[in-house]
Amino acid sequence: GFRKIDADHWEFANENFIRGQKHLLKNIRRRKHPHGADQQKALPQKDNRGDEQSQEATNHSLWKEVENLKSDRNSLTQELVKHKQRLESSESKLLLLSDRLEGMEKHQQQMLSFLVMVVQCPGFLAQLLHPKENNWRLADAGNVLYQD
Repeated sequence: GFRKIDADHWEFANENFIRGQKHLLKNIRRRKHPHGADQQKALPQKDNRGDEQSQEATNHSLWKEVENLKSDRNSLTQELVKHKQRLESSESKLLLLSDRLEGMEKHQQQMLSFLVMVVQCPGFLAQLLHPKENNWRLADAGNVLYQD
């Protein structure tokens, strides 16, 4: 049965009276006060049965909670796997982009070196523009031009 929560208020509660859990309502039993000896002997049996039913309800709710936790764990595990896959994919893309950037920086450095050479040695550009004069050569990526 229900028990009074506070002596000053008309408010009652029962452990099996929980919002959204209709299956627990069947475990609520009305209290009967014993008037005779026969009823007093029967009362402990009802209490035991009520305790057993209460224990069964508690066990049922605990098992339901365990199943909910297992389901939550499985969904979190799946989500973790997805995030790990995304991380691996992102890391591989990052490596590819890093390699591309390194190549672009190398190419930029080569272009800059070429432009510096053109500015410092105007004859170098003339040789590139006039391929007939193949007797000029560049010495080991330096700024020195020499003739064969």
